[in-house]
Order: sequence, then C-alpha cells, then structure tokens
Amino acid sequence: MLLTAALVPAVQAQEPWLSQARQLLAAGQASAALQILEGVAQTRDAMEWRARAHIVRATQTQPSERCAHLRRALEFASAASVGDLVELARKASADDGCTARR
Repeated sequence: MLLTAALVPAVQAQEPWLSQARQLLAAGQASAALQILEGVAQTRDAMEWRARAHIVRATQTQPSERCAHLRRALEFASAASVGDLVELARKASADDGCTARR
C-alpha cells in the first residue's frame, strides 16, 4: 500500500506529458511524441504509447528504418502486455520482411 501511494504522484506528474504525446501522435507527429515519451517514467501506459508511436513512425520513415521502429514497437508492446499491439507489430514486421535480431 505504501509503495502504491508513493507511485501515485509520479504517475500523476507524467500525465500531462502522456496527454501531450497522445495528441501529437493523433496529429501524426510520431517523432515529437516519441521525444516526449522517452522522457517519462516507463509505466505500462507510457510503454503502450511508445509502442504505438513506433508503429506510426514506422509508416512515416524510410524502408531502411522501418524494421528498427517495428522492433522497438514490439519490445514496448510486449513489456506493456498489450496483445493487440504485439500482433500488429509482428504482422507489420512480417509484411515488411523484417528479420528478428538476436
């Protein structure tokens, strides 16, 4: 209970940043959203939105950079346990011919 109470202010403090990142992403500005999301605590919500931003960014970038964004999306979606984003990143990776890095 004490740990949860200690985390509440941190989560509340990042909420304006997450909201701004979501707005930027909705406007198609994935790079700007990623810059914000890289600076917030890695909560489940932040990781989910980082995954979403990497997926959008993959559609906006050169083919040579797409797989890197899709790999990052897969990492963040997996860490946040967001199954639909994991599947979306996997499908997009397969469609683009990305290979898994080991």
